[in-house]
Amino acid sequence: MKIIAEDGAKPIKSWCENPEDGALSQAKNLARLPFAFRHVALMPDTHLGFGMPIGGVAALVGVVSPAMVGVDIGCFVGETRRESSMAYGAWRTLTRRPGRTSQSMW
Repeated sequence: MKIIAEDGAKPIKSWCENPEDGALSQAKNLARLPFAFRHVALMPDTHLGFGMPIGGVAALVGVVSPAMVGVDIGCFVGETRRESSMAYGAWRTLTRRPGRTSQSMW
């Protein structure tokens, strides 16, 4: 892990050996936000995202940013093993909300 520090910004802790220039620029922008908490973290699979790097993590004080969650769903799936505990009935409930079909949700 390496630490990237700039004046007037929270530190960036990076577990990514060589983050893309665009992803690093996005992380630096996050680190300059006045409501960023402690540090910004970059995971090993970090790459350019939409406003924040995919594989980037930032805690915010008093702020919720929906754009920082789920922008690249499915990324890294081929190399990540997960156990699913969701029963078919629960999945069906989630996908069949009133007035919406499962196709319109995704």
